[in-house]
Amino acid sequence: MPSLRRSIIVTFMGLAYAIMVLTQGRLMRTLSNTPQSSSSGSQADDAMIVPHLEERKIKKKKHDYGACDLLPVMEKPLVRPAFSDIVRNWTFFKSPNWLLDFAVVGFPKCGTSTMMRYLNIPNVSASLQDEQCFLSFNQDEPFVKDLYDKLPSDPPHLLRGIKCPQNLESDHALHNFQTLFPRTKLIVGVRHPILWFQSFYNFRVNNYQKMIPANECIGRCLGKTRSTCTDRGKFHYSLARLGKTLLNDPEELKLLRSHNQKDVQAIRRSITNFTFLGSNTKVFLYDTDQLAHDIHTSSHHNITEESARMAKQFREDLRCFLGLPPQIELPPMIQEIPGIRYSAAKQAEIDKGKINICDDTYIELRKVLLDHGTKASRW
Repeated sequence: MPSLRRSIIVTFMGLAYAIMVLTQGRLMRTLSNTPQSSSSGSQADDAMIVPHLEERKIKKKKHDYGACDLLPVMEKPLVRPAFSDIVRNWTFFKSPNWLLDFAVVGFPKCGTSTMMRYLNIPNVSASLQDEQCFLSFNQDEPFVKDLYDKLPSDPPHLLRGIKCPQNLESDHALHNFQTLFPRTKLIVGVRHPILWFQSFYNFRVNNYQKMIPANECIGRCLGKTRSTCTDRGKFHYSLARLGKTLLNDPEELKLLRSHNQKDVQAIRRSITNFTFLGSNTKVFLYDTDQLAHDIHTSSHHNITEESARMAKQFREDLRCFLGLPPQIELPPMIQEIPGIRYSAAKQAEIDKGKINICDDTYIELRKVLLDHGTKASRW
């Protein structure tokens, strides 16, 4: 299988999130197409469970600050086919992959709205401004219809994208990306689990949703949690399903254990049912603090030489990931704050229902979320 390098850029801040290898002021990991296989005695069993993974090596690349590898841009058809030639009555006759260059697929409250708005750059890229989560519900034909009708077709070199922060957590979405959009580049944002939960919970409150007490959101997401629970802070579980590791190390699998899984075989099966195993899917992983560096720089707030340099490097890495040539310089990052806006008096009333996760009331909640972050760090 040909080797394909992937740069996954991340700056997980804090003790629990020091995940990648520090390289000249930023955190970076360069992965080959597939990870290194183990030499343990259980290799034969592992090969049977994951038969289409070949032995591969993880290569560490000495990376010059400011340099990056330009990833190829997806080729577009010379003549735009009619929609009915692509899909009719839920049957696909041609691949729709050329309609979608990139997708912001995770995680909620991790800068996905900011990234979606940001990647509307005149004559460079366009993204649909509403969440497009059709693939999470197996609505592939309506999804392709929106891509075909709502994203501009000119100029031909324009990059087109969407945002759905729940896609990375959805079996249906992963399967649909694998079968219909295998060459689409995926952009994933992460955040410290404690800060993530506070932001997510308060976002629900701000949107006038009646929430149960935050301490009752520990564990799995049930109906009463409105999809806001600590289990969704296990970012490494969803990231593992991208197939960038072999999932044959018992220690790794223990870090991915769910509440009802008693052995490593059950863990492996639950993760490998829907993954990109053996695929060439390209992934750009960022931490929300990287966006903050750029936002502060562009707003002339809290500027240091290092933060300005890191902001510029982030934009360069993103430019290379998207396959844009050096003459295109991405603009400074914006800040998008989603949610309903109210009058000052109304906002003050709603804010009473929000939480400060640093309060003593939430010691147990913080403990659970910090444990998720620690396991993600080890993973």
